[in-house]
Amino acid sequence: MNLLQLEYFKTVADLEHMTKSAEKLHVSQPSLSKSIKLLEEELGYDLFNRTGKYIRLNENGKLFYTYVDKSLNALADGVLALKNYNEKKSLTVTVSFMAAGKFLPILIKRFNELHPDIKLNLVNIDVESFENSDCDLILYTTLFETITENSITLSKEDLLLVVNPDHKLAKRKYVNLSEIENEQYISTESESSYKAIIDYYCNIAGISLNKIIEAQYSSTIKGLVESGIGVSIMPEFTWSESYDKDLKFIKIKNPNCFRYIKLMWKKDRYVNDAVKIFKDYIVEFFNTTKD
Repeated sequence: MNLLQLEYFKTVADLEHMTKSAEKLHVSQPSLSKSIKLLEEELGYDLFNRTGKYIRLNENGKLFYTYVDKSLNALADGVLALKNYNEKKSLTVTVSFMAAGKFLPILIKRFNELHPDIKLNLVNIDVESFENSDCDLILYTTLFETITENSITLSKEDLLLVVNPDHKLAKRKYVNLSEIENEQYISTESESSYKAIIDYYCNIAGISLNKIIEAQYSSTIKGLVESGIGVSIMPEFTWSESYDKDLKFIKIKNPNCFRYIKLMWKKDRYVNDAVKIFKDYIVEFFNTTKD
């Protein structure tokens, strides 16, 4: 058994197709098939169920895959650790900010002043794609405060009613969610995770919003609300461009509407010093912001 066989095994297991796997690995299909067969013979067990062109892990293969995946990740982390130890040039942290855009400029400015040798690479990666990406950290939001070993809750973010300054509710400090049931509502896209959060709270309140427009961008929603076309609900920290004198923001009660801002890093993977420094900085930044 050798490293190449394990890499071949993992690729076939992931793609479940011999031809596609051979193309990805830049080897001939007969050579790939032979390598897999030799691996099975050495182990003494079949690892795949074969049906025509398709090949899928059997129970033996699923068990073996968990250890192969961890082993290959550990080797890749070893290469990164070695590179990090010997590399003299500035280190890079790749991070996806899916939340708290209001704080992003000052957060990055202060970090650059403290650590000019660390380069930040900002990307747009969602939570579902994070684990299999090259991204080191992701700042994201979630409805429930789930606890995992590779994430931390940074803050609780209120969801606020936003209205035109001339709206009848503009002078209110609080509104019940049920009070906006008959208002013309500007919504995010129907498939967005943020819309799902709003729908969750509406279900609790027993209401259905009168959605007249769906918009992709927060800036579009802001403009429509400013024009008096309707009202909307916006997150307190994330949509930074939304906060100006042309809009009024009102806390929502019954139910209290909020979500959590969290920071996640890769599970069971090597984290270099630069990533650790930036991770600790973000946590400290939000702790200071709360105070």
